[in-house]
Amino acid sequence: MTPQTHQFTFRIDAATLEKLRYIAEQNCRTINKELELLVSNYIAAYENTHGVIKLHDVNGSCDQEP
Repeated sequence: MTPQTHQFTFRIDAATLEKLRYIAEQNCRTINKELELLVSNYIAAYENTHGVIKLHDVNGSCDQEP
């Protein structure tokens, strides 16, 4: 792992994990790399709709309007 890579525990039901494994294998990726791509694509789509997320704006609060 590179110094800027962080580990994150992810809980998922068995059926979803097997489906994810299948998709990852079809794309010649590991499950981890498939998840990285999915998250990156999700963030890009979110930012296209709501604007670029500035990391200093991230506070973890759900009280603000997006």
